[in-house]
Amino acid sequence: MIDEAMRNPGTEKIARLALDKRLKVWLRKENPPENVFKELYLQRAGDGLIASQNFPFWTNSLFQILEKAKKVSSSEKTATTLQLSLLNRWVREKKTPEDVATLLKVEVSEPLMKTYVHKFTRKWGNSA
Repeated sequence: MIDEAMRNPGTEKIARLALDKRLKVWLRKENPPENVFKELYLQRAGDGLIASQNFPFWTNSLFQILEKAKKVSSSEKTATTLQLSLLNRWVREKKTPEDVATLLKVEVSEPLMKTYVHKFTRKWGNSA
């Protein structure tokens, strides 16, 4: 239902707010990722999710989940690896630090972004 509302320009903003609130509840309750995945019907989304206009929203949500997972000893290593893999992909795609900060809704001065800026500058210098 929320997915349909996100495709309608007249209801997209409300749908995003509803989904954001829902995700925050799941994060606060530490809902297992597989449950969230099923509730959002992502097991059927496949490559369509990556190609959709909502991918930046999902990416931001994924980073929030990974940040929480990094604080749990049993998932810290996996979460860190996944996060760095995504950062490395964005470096290869030449996404500027400003673009990534906007996508993740964080300040460029945050530790994660400092890591990204370092990787980006090392790969592309100041030419990108």
